[in-house]
Amino acid sequence: MAKKRKPHVSAQLIGDQQQTMRCWFAEADWMRCIGARDFYSIQLSFQSLILDGCPIITDRKIFLYDIACARHVLPLCGNELLRRTVELATEAAEGTEWLKTRFLSTSGAISETLREYGPPPECLPRPPLDDLTRAALELASALARQEDPEARVRWMGGAAAAVAAVASGDPDSNPIADTQAALLRDIFENVVWSASIKRTWSTSTVLALAAQMYDSRDFSAMPILADALQDAGCDNADVLNHCRDASQVHVRGCWVVDLLLGKK
Repeated sequence: MAKKRKPHVSAQLIGDQQQTMRCWFAEADWMRCIGARDFYSIQLSFQSLILDGCPIITDRKIFLYDIACARHVLPLCGNELLRRTVELATEAAEGTEWLKTRFLSTSGAISETLREYGPPPECLPRPPLDDLTRAALELASALARQEDPEARVRWMGGAAAAVAAVASGDPDSNPIADTQAALLRDIFENVVWSASIKRTWSTSTVLALAAQMYDSRDFSAMPILADALQDAGCDNADVLNHCRDASQVHVRGCWVVDLLLGKK
């Protein structure tokens, strides 16, 4: 019988009051939603957690999930404006203001491109826009919009799934559902149980590995990170298994790497 994990409980100080956060997902519910690819239930639950002030479901985390989904479908369409938006979004997710300014200008370029192919005046025909290009531009537009977390979570991953569906020839399908489920596990799975990093685990080797993977976006050293954590005394099975799972995809926003680097 699988060991029952402690539900996720976290707390934060608001002024002089302490507000205790409750876990929306029991482990069984999370596994059911992921297994069934029930993204709608996950989105509803995330919205509730945001309203509750859960510190794990942050705008940065949602943004990084959307970026990872977009990066996954980018080869399907090869749209240059989408590629540029994904790269800018990757940098803007770190929150620097000058990048956000460039990001907003990109959003304007996307909107203008979409307008060029909008409904034409009666006397001025416009060139047709194929379905895949339109889906790619709509994904770029969704990435470039500046929205609050609650608004962004309502559509998380949806625009990328639309690109994949159009590219597959079946607009009612979601060909990247398995990838999206894996990304949710990588970025958000610690909403299910309590996880923390002991200060003694954060050796120079551990931190250097985590920072190098984050900066390069190459997470192939995750098993090496697990070994380094274990050498430092880490005995948290969830942390070690996440690092060693050969089937698990890792991207910026990975909950283990974020905990090590103090990112939210």
